[in-house]
Amino acid sequence: MQRRTILKQAGAAMTVGALAGCLSDGGSPGGAPDDTKDKSTPTEETTTETTTDETTEDTTTESKPSLQNRSVEIVNAGCADEKSEGASVEFNESESTVVVTGTIRTSDPCYVPKLGNVNYDRESGTMDITIRAKKKETEGASACQQCIGAIEYESEFAFDSGVPTSVSVSHESQGETKEITSAGHGSGEATEET
Repeated sequence: MQRRTILKQAGAAMTVGALAGCLSDGGSPGGAPDDTKDKSTPTEETTTETTTDETTEDTTTESKPSLQNRSVEIVNAGCADEKSEGASVEFNESESTVVVTGTIRTSDPCYVPKLGNVNYDRESGTMDITIRAKKKETEGASACQQCIGAIEYESEFAFDSGVPTSVSVSHESQGETKEITSAGHGSGEATEET
């Protein structure tokens, strides 16, 4: 009787010991191996890209003013008398404009000012302007004063933001083009007469 009791206790102890050994080896009670730790998924660090350098460069690039509009209008036309040919350049940074005023000498007063070549180099900030004197288009016979003409004009150039660093002005009249004046921004108003 005592022998049977001892054998039952020994058998139970062995079964518990065997189960404990299986569980400590990483097995599951159902007998299937627990391999979920071996299957790893990519972490967020591998999918993150840094793009801040490119955006910083784009936003810190200095913007250059671009020419938006240009115009020229006649102020007065008459005999030259003692009026000399000349031009002045005024930079208005607060309004992002450049205003050129001047006088072109012509063979008679029956001329109007027209914009000729306007070359603006946005990279260097330099602008070359040519103002032309063009004969008035009239219908029928029209008398014109017989004197050397002086055509006064005002020309405005508007930019999106800022103004050019330098402007040069030329006059084209009677088949001849000549540079009249040039001015740099920061030097104030430039005036030159010939």
